[in-house]
Amino acid sequence: MDSGTAPNIHNVVRDSTIGTLVQVGVLNGPLAVRFEVTARPGPEPLERAEHELARSVFRRWRAEANAWQLSSTEPLAVRWAANWLDADHPYKVGGEVSGRGDRVGTMAEAYLALRQRRLVLLGGPGAGKTTLAVLLTLDLLARRLGGGDRGPVPVPLSLETWNAGEEHLRAWMARRIAEDHPGLPGVAGRHPAGRLVGDRRVLPVLDGLDELPEHRRRDVLLALNRELGDGDPVILTSRTGEYRLAVRQAAPLRSAAVVEALPVEPEDAIAYLRAATPPALVHRWEPVFEELREVPPEPVRTALSSPLMLWLARRVYALPYGPHAPDPAELADTGRFPTPEAVENHLLDHIVPAVFAPHPHAPDRLHAPGQWHPERARRWLASLARRLTAAGGARLEWWRLDRTGPARLLTLPMLLGLGVVLSLVPLTVIEEYASAPGEYGQGYASALGLRTALSVSLLYAVLLRACALVWFGERIGDPRRRANPFRLGAALRSARRATSVRRAVGASSMVVVPTAVLLLMAAGTHVPGGYLALALLGFTLPAVATVVLAAPSDTVDAPSPDGLMRGERRSVLLTVVIVAPLMGLGQGSMVWLGSLGGNAWTHAFLGWYGTSAMFVLLSPWARWVLAKTSLAVLGQVPWSLMEFLRDAHRGGLLRLEGGAYRFRNPRLQRHLAGVPDHAAPGPVRPEPGRPVGASRPPGPPRELPPVSRVRGFDVHHGPGGFVLRGRSRRLVLGHWPVIGCFALARAVMTAVGGQWGQATAWMPVLFLLGFGALITLAGLLLPRLWMELRLTPETIESAVGRHHCLHRWPDVERVAIRRIHRRGRDTRLYGIHVRLFPGAPRPPRFFHGRDGWYSVLPVHVTSAVPPDLAAALARFAGPRWDGGAGEATVPPPSPGPSRGTPSGTP
Repeated sequence: MDSGTAPNIHNVVRDSTIGTLVQVGVLNGPLAVRFEVTARPGPEPLERAEHELARSVFRRWRAEANAWQLSSTEPLAVRWAANWLDADHPYKVGGEVSGRGDRVGTMAEAYLALRQRRLVLLGGPGAGKTTLAVLLTLDLLARRLGGGDRGPVPVPLSLETWNAGEEHLRAWMARRIAEDHPGLPGVAGRHPAGRLVGDRRVLPVLDGLDELPEHRRRDVLLALNRELGDGDPVILTSRTGEYRLAVRQAAPLRSAAVVEALPVEPEDAIAYLRAATPPALVHRWEPVFEELREVPPEPVRTALSSPLMLWLARRVYALPYGPHAPDPAELADTGRFPTPEAVENHLLDHIVPAVFAPHPHAPDRLHAPGQWHPERARRWLASLARRLTAAGGARLEWWRLDRTGPARLLTLPMLLGLGVVLSLVPLTVIEEYASAPGEYGQGYASALGLRTALSVSLLYAVLLRACALVWFGERIGDPRRRANPFRLGAALRSARRATSVRRAVGASSMVVVPTAVLLLMAAGTHVPGGYLALALLGFTLPAVATVVLAAPSDTVDAPSPDGLMRGERRSVLLTVVIVAPLMGLGQGSMVWLGSLGGNAWTHAFLGWYGTSAMFVLLSPWARWVLAKTSLAVLGQVPWSLMEFLRDAHRGGLLRLEGGAYRFRNPRLQRHLAGVPDHAAPGPVRPEPGRPVGASRPPGPPRELPPVSRVRGFDVHHGPGGFVLRGRSRRLVLGHWPVIGCFALARAVMTAVGGQWGQATAWMPVLFLLGFGALITLAGLLLPRLWMELRLTPETIESAVGRHHCLHRWPDVERVAIRRIHRRGRDTRLYGIHVRLFPGAPRPPRFFHGRDGWYSVLPVHVTSAVPPDLAAALARFAGPRWDGGAGEATVPPPSPGPSRGTPSGTP
């Protein structure tokens, strides 16, 4: 273009992605170039957080699907069909969701076509409910990340971590997302989990309803129906029998399509097994294939009708050659396996040897997969399964290994013994400097100064640990991926998000008070430099560094057990190379700047050494090492436990859930633990005293006698009411956790300080334990506390000492046994609690508890309930009563009065 001949013509380029623009032509006159840059609006912060959450969940569960071999080219065809449970239930929805497990795209399309997008996946044991939920999640995420359906982000969540009676659904979802994905981009300076959940941008995929105790399953359905609004999506998995029972006790999930896994068809099972077998060895399966085609079905056909058993058979008989290769034809032997249960138990017994079968040793691994001895591997897995089952859980968390019985007994002596060994180094240094003459006047005074430096460093380390405990609350005992301390701004923001104003003020006071004391001491001496340096370098800066190092990481992805372990080890290492040197410099500065006698470098070394020893010994990593060592000595776990768990996960025996492992299937965990599987398909028959689907051992936590037989209590009951009166001892237990922590820290200080042989050095430990015992004894010696409980068809009324409360039953939403908290303090006692409807009158402050619950009457130090009290609560509270240990059988009113009851109705 010639701008001289056409002055009014311009080249205009708008909304272009041009990086370089070249114009060719004759330019006459001045040239004016104007760039107008219009910034494209980027995604909103909440949208960025939503996208990052989707990417993180997709990466996490895609890796898990690969570990489960779900992405193989020969997937198992599992057919799913609509099942309304009851043809006339009032929440039946239109539209049918059905399909096949190897064609999950069809299931996803049917799910997206639902109006409410609520789906319940049912099936028998090992039917593939969790597998289908994971595949459906991945398909929905792939569509979303690929630019397709922009619905909410599906996030798999285990119902084991939700107590529906105490925590709102949205609060629980936000808490879990914030814990597993702490590094999501912030919104308005805060973690976006609450906004994402509140704006319906999260689709909860709830797994494991059948693994909960009976009363918690009922609570989950009631909470979902109460807290899910119109348009809120959800996916729920459960065994059919447990869901039927929960529906009878509560209600079905409203507006939800229900599908159930059908038994695997014989031809699908044959195709699945044939695809995994070399062509030259298919003939070994022919006897099994014939039995699968038999009508009526043989035991092996019934057993292999579930995906779990087919996967077990495929893994057990995967070894094709060699003298130890098992022959699958043995499954067709009806004399050896007369029932389907016999076939299933045989496969469960042989899955561990099949997973850990010998393979060539990988040169870059200490223990290559398959190099673990099969018998020992089964013994180790059985030990872990028994511990999980006895604890009533399913999550294998390595940082809680020290809470097992043998570890509790052996860890403390090993910890003190290790402290004694570590004390040999400072004792050697102190003795050497104390006995060597020199210009610094070593001798008794020098030895006393060195011992003081060591003691001060140990004491300061305990104070800094307590400061971090107050700042982060109970989370300090759990390992987290630590923030990068070299990104100070991000680490400080992470530390700020992980605390509250109250905890931050309390932690800051633990630093301000000692610092103020040191500053006052500096003002009263002629050499203030030493005290100022000790206050700044020896305490204030180490406190800030400790909080920064203990802050959770800003990594978006969910944690893994190995990631938590690496983060904890890195935190311990950074403490030794950053916090401890600052403490050492503070100790040395007292000598350098304070004109004190002694060697400054020696004081600095002892300050660093004492701080390092205390931080290392009190860290979760040290407790893990000591607990693992004690259990390995007893032969209950391998020495390389984390590597063993990784190999078990690769072999399909374990699966990941956040930062913990759990067995891939509850049936496998119960089998290894020696607990029979009571949740078979069909009608559910609960064991007496054991809730259906509960993972804890049968029976209540502790059997209590009826209240009427307890000395000092009288019980009056009749058609018109139930009255309990008596006096109880004031047993105080809430102080013991704090006293125990300080006593342990003081014992470690005594051991590391080399004073284990001095009786006077153990006096502080004995004083702390005696102080705790004195508080408990005082509670026992004080006059007994008057207590009264009155239950009528209209009210629940109680009196504890001079405090009194009364609630009308229409105001009460639920009644349960919970831990009693008074003014935010855990009393370590259990008692009757009520949760009130909004707008109901609140009781006096004395009865206020936590999470919207109000205490009524203390009961015991365990969660068990005397049978006559439980029967009365079930009778008068009706469906509001949560028995905790299962459904209470309510006896008819006694025709006569109980012991101590006057004749007549109260």
